[in-house]
Amino acid sequence: GPKPKDSKDFVISEMLGNYLSNCSSSELKKGLEDMAGSFDYSTQKVSTKSDDPYAIVNMITLNPKDNQKGLDLFYDSINKLQNNYLSDDDMKTLKNQAKKSLALNMSDSTSMCDALGNCLLDNSIDLFSNYEKIIDSVTKEDILNFTRKYYDLNKASIVVLHPTSVSEDEINQNYLNSKYSLQNISKQNNAISFGARAKRISTQDVKEYQLKNNTRLALNDTNANLCVFNWSVNTHPIKPKNPNITAVMRY
Repeated sequence: GPKPKDSKDFVISEMLGNYLSNCSSSELKKGLEDMAGSFDYSTQKVSTKSDDPYAIVNMITLNPKDNQKGLDLFYDSINKLQNNYLSDDDMKTLKNQAKKSLALNMSDSTSMCDALGNCLLDNSIDLFSNYEKIIDSVTKEDILNFTRKYYDLNKASIVVLHPTSVSEDEINQNYLNSKYSLQNISKQNNAISFGARAKRISTQDVKEYQLKNNTRLALNDTNANLCVFNWSVNTHPIKPKNPNITAVMRY
């Protein structure tokens, strides 16, 4: 993905993710809706070095039987974006939505401080002070070149999570039915070649511990020197003793 100082690429990443997930002309959006699926996107810091690039993360949620269809739909959508310009209407919509999102963030003190803090940490203050100008400068060519540069699916890491109730035979059969499977690659031009695509990730090194106060800890023993740690504490909302008075006061 883009490096911290690649301000324009971060803006394009947001616009492209918004197109794939929300625009009415997006084939990915329409196809996932037919399968009752959903798409989400983000850019994530994966290194402790300040100048290292971010990772572009795309997530699709589907019924297990439709996993391969969803992947194929995603591949088709990216291939189309790498070879075709977005329409003028799509570009206008994406820019308006980006400006609307900016206005909403700047009207909320928490969001504004969060955005400013991230920009200062990444030495990308341009994303805070010139965001609207960067939006206006984005062209159709920029979108197409971005997908060609960062969405090379031959270099992507793809992980598919299946429930334990799905057998390996079912997974392999779904893959073999795909036009992107290894056995069908020779029939296509510019095909995506996932050599180790059907290989499962082992979970044998994952260990779980049940701690006090209903806390469960899961650890994955790897050779990586990068650690991601998330901690959250949740509780049920406190119900008011007299909800009628609360409702009257709120209105």
